[in-house]
Amino acid sequence: MAALDEQILRACAGYLNVPLVLVYVLAGRLRFDDFLEKAVDAEAQLTKALVQIGESPVAASTGVAVPMLCELPVQVQRLLVVLYERAEHVSLIPRVSLSQVYVLSRPDSSFELRLNRTS
Repeated sequence: MAALDEQILRACAGYLNVPLVLVYVLAGRLRFDDFLEKAVDAEAQLTKALVQIGESPVAASTGVAVPMLCELPVQVQRLLVVLYERAEHVSLIPRVSLSQVYVLSRPDSSFELRLNRTS
């Protein structure tokens, strides 16, 4: 069954002409936490980012306070963080970028990953 799911996801990526990793995200196979650089507490990182946004001049000028941001659904909080990062050219939550994933997936990468098998 897993192989069939894999084929369907690959077919969707081909049909939509988008990277397979994007289809994995949309299908729920990869989560926001999967793109974090280190094994960190994702919830704590998100809260810290929301506090930073809530204390920013942008939030103050629009009357938005930290408690208001913390009451939003988690998906909306994450979206807000990403939008803020892009608008302000800052990184509030360190994570792996898709360009890093792309570079590591290329066959001419500077290193090779191998399974360590004992037969």
